[in-house]
Amino acid sequence: MKLKVLAAMAFLMLTVAATAQRGPGPRAVPKFEPDPFWPKPLPNRWMMGQVGGTYVDSHDHLWVTTRPRSLDDHDKYAASSKADCGIAPPPILEFDQAGNVVQGWGGPGPAYEWPDLEHGIFVDYKENVWITGNGGKDTNILKFTRNGKFLLQIGHHGKSGGNNDTENLNRPAGIVVYPKTNEVLVADGVQQQSRFARGRGLLRRVRRTRRRAVLPRS
Repeated sequence: MKLKVLAAMAFLMLTVAATAQRGPGPRAVPKFEPDPFWPKPLPNRWMMGQVGGTYVDSHDHLWVTTRPRSLDDHDKYAASSKADCGIAPPPILEFDQAGNVVQGWGGPGPAYEWPDLEHGIFVDYKENVWITGNGGKDTNILKFTRNGKFLLQIGHHGKSGGNNDTENLNRPAGIVVYPKTNEVLVADGVQQQSRFARGRGLLRRVRRTRRRAVLPRS
């Protein structure tokens, strides 16, 4: 009997102590502070310019769209051997949790039209990387493997027929892939949203501010 009483008293004391630690009322809001040592120094004498977008994938790796063309001439002295640092990195960078650069790739290529102003980025459930651009003539989006192999382009650079255009976008910003239907949802410009899905390649109007395109299987 005494053991039961002692056990009950011990449990009560632990409960009171835990309650006192939490304090009255709701739990405090967690505090976030910037880590000045993250990421680690970039390799290859790279200097990062403007950042267009970021995304954290299923491996807790951070993907960043950089804007190499945003660097001023004096920031790129290393490229002309005038200084020890200042080389523009590739537009797409992947960082691990420790802040190390895992890889970098991207930029103009013969099989696709690279955006003038790198902007949004999204890594889908198949680990494909989607990229948008926000320049005045950026009217397409691009899809790559996580290692930078080109897979798909939707739209044509510098071509837009406005809201009724069934082939091109207009300064697309955010992008999301919905796994259940494999649809790609795009924040197309400021006031319009576009919706893309698998199928035969047909693009049609769904609502006044939405469009739906059917993508080839990939």
